[in-house]
Amino acid sequence: MASLDVDSNGGITGGLTAVFDPSTREGKLKPRLPFLASITHYDRRAGVLIRWPAEIGHRYRIWSRVGLGEPWKSVVTYTGLEDGPASYFLATATPLLFLRVEEVD
Repeated sequence: MASLDVDSNGGITGGLTAVFDPSTREGKLKPRLPFLASITHYDRRAGVLIRWPAEIGHRYRIWSRVGLGEPWKSVVTYTGLEDGPASYFLATATPLLFLRVEEVD
């Protein structure tokens, strides 16, 4: 289950994700801050720099698609190396209009 908080302009400010731990048989809600995507250049390549809050040992998958009617395509799976901001530079000459960051486990 995910719940997104919406600001007064209709933008997403974050949300909550329900997590269930089978070993303890307990559930809890975890706050989820929004990710940030910036169009930029890195090492002379054009692309998108994606930043999101990560937790050590958790895996995250970045997805993209070029249009609403297109299927999501997995770009990369990333494992958090520490608690705090994580980032990934996606070199692309084609504009990716839609991105999402999903916590896998």
